[in-house]
Amino acid sequence: MGACLSVDEATVKSRHIDRQNKKDYNEERRVVRLLLLGTGGSGKSTIVKQMKILHGTDCEGTPGLTQEDRVAAMDTCRSNAVDSMGVLLSACSRLGYSLGSGLEDARVRVIKSAESGCGGGVYTSQLAQDIAALWGDVSLQKVVIRGNEFQ
Repeated sequence: MGACLSVDEATVKSRHIDRQNKKDYNEERRVVRLLLLGTGGSGKSTIVKQMKILHGTDCEGTPGLTQEDRVAAMDTCRSNAVDSMGVLLSACSRLGYSLGSGLEDARVRVIKSAESGCGGGVYTSQLAQDIAALWGDVSLQKVVIRGNEFQ
């Protein structure tokens, strides 16, 4: 009598696999895949980083950037600031502008840092102050306005 209700081990295992497959299928349906095409330097990585900052979560469910991503982004920003200021200072002399008084030491430190190629690796508080002081110079602002002439 009771034999009609018995379920063999293979059936139980099959049902478990079916439930797991259904669960995996439902989770996979929520994933959105995006194919970004473009040449080098067209901004594919930038789009991915922005999406991660705005909407993304990593495997552990932590939103946004990881600490390693933040450190890498800080180094990139610092390197870009040093390199860009180096370009502006070079253009300043090429275009015939002279910096205000007291900025020569700051100019030398920034140019040496930019030429070293270390970028964000040599970024100090002194270098940050130098960049800020140089950025506030009227002559450098005129060079920025004429940026199309040297970029």
